[in-house]
Amino acid sequence: MSGRDRSGAGRLWLVGLLLVAVVVGVVLSARAEPTLPFSVESTEPTGYAAVGLLLEQRGAQVAHAEPAALDDGIEPGPGAALVVPVPSSLDDAQRARVEELAQAGATVVLGEPAGTPGDISSLDELSFLGGRVLVDTPAMPVATGVCDIAALEDLGPIDAAFSVGIPAVAPTARCYDDGLGALVLEQAAGSGSVITLASPLLWSNARLQPAKAEGGEPLANGATAVRLLGDAGTVTFLDRVPGAGVAPDGTQSPIALLPLPVKLALAQLVVAFVLFIWWRSRRLGRPVRERLPVEIAGSELVVAVGDLLRRRGDAARAAESVREDTRRVLLHRLGLAPDTEPATLVQVVATRTGRPPDEVGAALYGAAGAPVADAAALAQLVQTLDSIRQEVLHVPSPV
Repeated sequence: MSGRDRSGAGRLWLVGLLLVAVVVGVVLSARAEPTLPFSVESTEPTGYAAVGLLLEQRGAQVAHAEPAALDDGIEPGPGAALVVPVPSSLDDAQRARVEELAQAGATVVLGEPAGTPGDISSLDELSFLGGRVLVDTPAMPVATGVCDIAALEDLGPIDAAFSVGIPAVAPTARCYDDGLGALVLEQAAGSGSVITLASPLLWSNARLQPAKAEGGEPLANGATAVRLLGDAGTVTFLDRVPGAGVAPDGTQSPIALLPLPVKLALAQLVVAFVLFIWWRSRRLGRPVRERLPVEIAGSELVVAVGDLLRRRGDAARAAESVREDTRRVLLHRLGLAPDTEPATLVQVVATRTGRPPDEVGAALYGAAGAPVADAAALAQLVQTLDSIRQEVLHVPSPV
């Protein structure tokens, strides 16, 4: 694989790691703000914080509890009220306990009618309603219409944009009934009562003043909560039990919140990226070695070094450098040790080349009293040494 291919594959893997880091960051940030829908402590569009504040201003003690508290944490009796925004999330035993509390004198508010299939606060629906749609949808005012619940008779219209009326059957009292169904029902239960809303969104923060940013007017949704529960000493809001895919603290996996088309598109992108990485990193056949740069011949290197020293005006030093390099090459190619005696090297070279030992010795080690004093003598020495090396290596000297 060439260096260019390796660098390209490295960049692709780096991009992949960056994508993983981005996904991890999204997951961590998505779980940083745990909120429960229809919680009295939540200020999100689906929360009940505004209703809780209105009740506290009327003197009620507002609290919240988990469904497990139905057994021993909530005291029944007059003056107590229990709000169950999503009763379909309770099991049979918990529903029976809610009925017992009403029989004992408590006021129980159910956020949806009995027998509602499924859970209105399912993950997919919350991802839709919990966004800007729930906040920005204009109001659909419904007047009191047929109303035989005394506490609500003189109130103005309420918003029913996300609600469907409930058919009322005597002796159940009703209000905000336009002939197709009522938005609020009230039925006596023992010494208490059970109030049923058409939807838990009737009391959600976003629908108390629909389209507030566009100047939408407050409707009577919050007033219905105050009229129905304002006389209670304690009002307990029952937290919704997290369903599948929801953590105990209310956080949800961002993947679970995505619509199905988006999930499929992301899956296709992941598969395409993996196939692209595989295609770019695959190898066709055996690796091919790249050609290395051509090495400069030893004779040319010696000449280049000698020429450099000659230009510096030191012919004697240049001559010694050329001789030393030539001796090193000859010792290596003749299989002699680096510390071989000069006489031995001279004799071996003279035997291989047929030259007189005196001539070989003068060329390799210099002659006493005959230093290389100028460029012409240096050039002659370099030519002689190159010829000797070529003869030793059995390579014809260049003409």
